Amino acid sequence: MDHENNGYHALFRKRDPKTGQPLSFFNQEGTGDITAFTHEYNKNYLSSKDKGYFCFITCNHDTPRLTRDYSFKELVLAYAFIFTMPGVPFLYYGDEIGMKYNSDLISKEGGYQRTGTRTPMQWEQGKNLGFSKASQEKLYLPVDENLDAPTVESQERDPDSLLNQVRRLIKLRSDHSDLQADGDFEVVYARKNENPFIYRRGMYLLAVNPSLQEVTISLNQVGETIFQIGESKLINGKLRMLAQSFLVVAVK
Repeated sequence: MDHENNGYHALFRKRDPKTGQPLSFFNQEGTGDITAFTHEYNKNYLSSKDKGYFCFITCNHDTPRLTRDYSFKELVLAYAFIFTMPGVPFLYYGDEIGMKYNSDLISKEGGYQRTGTRTPMQWEQGKNLGFSKASQEKLYLPVDENLDAPTVESQERDPDSLLNQVRRLIKLRSDHSDLQADGDFEVVYARKNENPFIYRRGMYLLAVNPSLQEVTISLNQVGETIFQIGESKLINGKLRMLAQSFLVVAVK
């Protein structure tokens, strides 16, 4: 869950309490610390892997949507990580199209700041964005009234949309059993305040560089790339990742 100072929070929503500076690992400024996550996760993973699943959420009804802080590219990389980790990923409705977090809504039935994550699903252009044919005042919460409000309809037509990126990630997970709930997991490279983060799932090596900086590291690995976001290369044991990239390699 997204509790302050835990490992999950350090991945996606951590901020400096005084300055508001983003300190989460997946923010593009590269100011996060992946070890704040790995040190906690390894312990939880090992204690639960034979008994159940330690799972990740994109969001839930009590958590600010990632669109509060993240751009399209940041969202895609965050989802790439979530959908290639052990356990069962939970995709909160609307996150697949990048529904916005509305921080200006008046609290509804004790929702307080969480109310902005509970607005109606946005299906298509038109009345109430396809959620309901009722008059607007009868809705429990209003739909996004901005002209650029994302909808399933608009993103279905765009092969590069967030919706279709999420579908590709789900297919990647579905097609490769090592990337599913029970596949083995091992941290390969995780350094305090550094990128990239590299982890292994069975026969696959995965690397993510959420920052705007290019990074290069030496690895004693070779293999064939089966999936990537952005541009990365693993050649002769050297991994070169351009800004905001993700890579899956079938290791030989």
